[in-house]
This record gives sequence, structure tokens and C-alpha cells, in this order.
Amino acid sequence: KIMICKKGLKLSNHENNLLKDLNLKNNKQIKYLGNYINYKGDWEYQINYAKNNGINNLSKITRIKRKIPNIKIEMLNRIYFAVIESKALYGCEIWGMHDKASIEINKIRNKYCKLILNIPVNAANIAARLEMGFTDVKIKLMEFALKFILKRSNLNSNKLINKYIRDQIIHTKSNYFKNIMYTLNKIGMGDCLNNSFIQDSNKLIINITNRIKDIINQEERAKLNNYKSLTIFKLIKKGTEISQYLINPEITNKQKIGLAWWRLGIRKLKNWRGNSENNKCILCNEEEDDNEHLILKCKMLNEIRNKYFDKHFFHIYTITKNINYSNTKHIQKFGNFLFIVRELIKTEIKKHS
Repeated sequence: KIMICKKGLKLSNHENNLLKDLNLKNNKQIKYLGNYINYKGDWEYQINYAKNNGINNLSKITRIKRKIPNIKIEMLNRIYFAVIESKALYGCEIWGMHDKASIEINKIRNKYCKLILNIPVNAANIAARLEMGFTDVKIKLMEFALKFILKRSNLNSNKLINKYIRDQIIHTKSNYFKNIMYTLNKIGMGDCLNNSFIQDSNKLIINITNRIKDIINQEERAKLNNYKSLTIFKLIKKGTEISQYLINPEITNKQKIGLAWWRLGIRKLKNWRGNSENNKCILCNEEEDDNEHLILKCKMLNEIRNKYFDKHFFHIYTITKNINYSNTKHIQKFGNFLFIVRELIKTEIKKHS
């Protein structure tokens, strides 16, 4: 295979004369060692290919869920990382720091998280990832890129040669390495690659990825403030680990669906309001639909409320605006209540549409 990287696909007369007897096809990209290189010399086609391949492979998760309805989420996560994301990230040491890489690959994670939580595609991506204990894929891409750089620059035992190779990497004009240096400078570790020889590269990578993770988590927490629908989620969600109700074996799938629907503010999304700008409760059409109204006041839910809750629950909820997620029986009742409310609202939306 011969690849000519240039602007446009048209060959010059000289190139045509050189290649006229070879009967070559003119392609926009070629596949080499499992990755696509396009005629522009960038990785946009490969990134889109990886994203589309990953999203298409999510159908495997859907089939597994259908065949094994009670499969644990921890098992699904292991299948996702081993079968879907690992394939999508093949070769990301080379293309992973491209400007669009983290944006496009995050779409796979976002879709997977929403598939597991059973929430619509227009739900907040950041909240869906945090609920599942997932981080921005940029952290993983940076980790792979650093391993690649440190392996390349530590191949020789001569410190001077190692430093020369690393200097060539650091001072190159490509966006790939500019993005790496920008990220390292952002976390205050821009000088970490200047040592003549890095003995414990694994420890360095762990330190860098942990600091990147802290900064990205802070940025994502700040972005949550832009979503009016996530009032409850911001109060309840603490830390970056997977939410405990999702991995509690005593919580049924219906209860998990109801809890995720409420925690992630799905009913506040426009398509869950019948595309109406009206803020009144879609069930009673009397008061404004806020979280207290739905849980405590809506008269259309009195019968269901009395079935699942006692006065003690109302008192606790009113004072703390929080739910005790360590009490399994409490969460089971609350999950059942929310799932029924979810179905009632879905029915009302269908009537109005």
C-alpha cells in the first residue's frame, strides 16, 4: 500500500507518472494495524469509527439484559469495559489526545449509562455518568498516552539519549503532544517529563491520573449547576462511586428505574412534560410541580402514598430533603412509589400528545 498525504485527493502529473503502472485505487483512508489513517493525516475518521463501533456494540448489552433480567450491574460494567470500550479504545495511545477524541468516546459511555439507568437520551450526560460511577474518558486516554510516551522515552539506558527523545516528544508541534502538555500544565505537573530518566513511571502515571481525575470531577460538579432538573441529584449524590441502590441485590429493577428517574430529574425534561412550558403538575394540574409537591402533596397520589409510606417518612423527608439510602426497606418502598408515579405520568403524557 502507498499512502500520499496531501491537500485533496488529486495527484500531480509527476505522481501519476510514477504510479501509473501500479493500478492503485484512490482511497480517502487506509486501515493499518487496526486503525484508520485518512488522507489529511489526522485521526478524525478513526475516532468516528471507534465511536460508532462502540455504540453499535451496545446492542450486546441490550441482548444480555433481555436474556438475564436480574444480571448484576457490576457484571454488566465488566462486560462493557472488556468487550465494548476496550475495542473502541484500541490504538488510542496514538489518537487518544486528539481534540475530538474524549468528546466522541464519551458518547459511548453516556449511552451505556443511560441504557443501564433506563433514562432518555436527553438526560444530563454528567449526571448519568456520576450515578454509574463513571468518569470522563479523558482520564483514561491521558493514562494510555502517558504510558506510550514514557515507554518510548525510557527504551534506552543512556540518560542523555532518553532526554533527547523526550525533548523531541515534548517540543513537537503536533496537537497530540500540545494537548498532553496543556493537561500536565493545568494540574501543575508540566515539568514531570523533563527528568533524564523516570525510574518509577507507573507511580508517576498514577499521580498524574489521580490529579486529573480530581480536577475533572470538580469541573463536572460545577457544570451540574447549569441543569435546573438536577436539584435533587445535587443534594443527594456524594462522591464519584456508583450509587449504592444500583448495586444493592435487594432492590428490584423496577425500584431502580423509579429511583433513577427521580434522582436524575427526568420528569423535568421537556419530553416528560408533554412538550409543555407549563410548570404545573401534570397529574393534578393545580400546583407547581416541584419535588415536595410530587412526594408530599399531589392529591392524585394520596392513595399510593398512603400504601407505601407512614407519617414518619413524611416528617423525615420534609426536614432533611434527603432519603436514607442505607435503609433497604425504606428504599424499596420509595422505589415502588416512584415507579408507579413514573408510569402514571407516562400515561398522562400519552393522553395529551
